[in-house]
Amino acid sequence: MALRNYQNALISSGQGVRVDDLTSQLRIDAVVVDFIQVGDTFYLRLEGEEGEFYGTSDISPELKWARPGIRVVAIVQQGELRSKQLYGFDIPALDVSELGNPQ
Repeated sequence: MALRNYQNALISSGQGVRVDDLTSQLRIDAVVVDFIQVGDTFYLRLEGEEGEFYGTSDISPELKWARPGIRVVAIVQQGELRSKQLYGFDIPALDVSELGNPQ
């Protein structure tokens, strides 16, 4: 948990390590199976993928709209860890105009 908080703090401050400088990135196109928010961190499980994926809205503001059943694209560091930090996140079907006008 401390490592995640440290990584999230680096990303939030704009000082994050570019993961593509360190290793290969993996693009995952999958459906969200489970979703939970704990504080500023969002946790997801994706259909057909082992483990969990996590990140903050600093990665993508679209994380807050993820829900079970929605198809998403996640960019993670390629590796064997069961808990994978998100380095990119998109909901291809999300049309910002569908969200309505801010009140």
